[in-house]
Amino acid sequence: MCGILLHYCPHKQLSEDELTEFPEGTDFGKTTCVNESSIFNRIIPYIAARGPNYSSLRVIKAHQTRWFSSVLSLRRPFTKQSINVDDRYYLQFNGELYNKEISDWDNDSLYIASLLQNLEDGRNVVDVIRSLEGEYAYTVYDVKSSIFYFGRDPIGKRSLSYSVTLNNELYVASVTGAVEGFQDCIGGVVYEFDTRTKLLNGKQRLRPPYEVTSRIDPEFESLSKISKNLYDVLHDSVKKRVESIHPAHIENSPIAILFSGGIDCSVIAALVCEVLLENHHECGKPTIELLNVSFENPRTGLLPSGTPDRKLSISSAKIIQNLYPQIDIRLVEVDVPYEKYLKWRPYVIDLMYAKQTEMDLSIAIAFFFVVKR
Repeated sequence: MCGILLHYCPHKQLSEDELTEFPEGTDFGKTTCVNESSIFNRIIPYIAARGPNYSSLRVIKAHQTRWFSSVLSLRRPFTKQSINVDDRYYLQFNGELYNKEISDWDNDSLYIASLLQNLEDGRNVVDVIRSLEGEYAYTVYDVKSSIFYFGRDPIGKRSLSYSVTLNNELYVASVTGAVEGFQDCIGGVVYEFDTRTKLLNGKQRLRPPYEVTSRIDPEFESLSKISKNLYDVLHDSVKKRVESIHPAHIENSPIAILFSGGIDCSVIAALVCEVLLENHHECGKPTIELLNVSFENPRTGLLPSGTPDRKLSISSAKIIQNLYPQIDIRLVEVDVPYEKYLKWRPYVIDLMYAKQTEMDLSIAIAFFFVVKR
């Protein structure tokens, strides 16, 4: 989970060119990246928090642009951002790619940089983005065309929002807190901001929208084949994620699954176990943590230990443990008192902005308390 922040300011005189790197552990609570934009300064701590392994500020006076990037390193080799690609492109990337050309030990950002380096005549940045498979958000600046490209994958799993001010300043950010004027990028749309015309084009789509098939099989004749295909797709998807993620501090990073005990997370947990069993482990049993977050409910009088999710998670975890005794499967119970929920609720709402629904909050706050445990 890396952090992206870009600011194009055509009517402000920037300072000299700058590339400032911040080491792991830098505290951005009181940011030292002070410049004329209060919006930019206000967002920096949010971006820095997304990538604890590395942060940098790049300023290029000729392009009237600042890039602040943070990195949470999941794939080796460790790669700093933003990336200057032969002085032609400037790239920021957050996500996970699963293109077949990428080996388990390749870095996604470097893969995109190589695609940009090797663009053939007649092809452009949009063609590169269309070739990506995975979940991601990005910004690319093409120096030659003076166009900023930014957006999210077709499903829109990675956060990214933007703002174009009345004086044609462009902001793009992974997360903003409750800074007004930002709107979510629509999944699958490639946004193009032309710095010569100051126009934003949001008409380019990566691919046609997904559709549900109209085929009906009332006799379930194809059930066996479809079930096998579904299993193969899910297994392959989980396998890619388990085998291609290499955190910078792997000794502190067992595989973890946010676990309510329901069918979805239980299937994922079982698939992770099957993938782990396919690999040879020289250091003893591999470990999986099933993370269950339960909240005190004063309306019903239930403590976290008595909630339906907690009871279901205990039952489901036992089943998975019995199915896969070769795996060290640990159910981690995270209890959240009501007072603690009320204390941190406004903070989480600020973090997840511009998402605002109750479903968004229920997912975000569960992740929040898992991280704080």
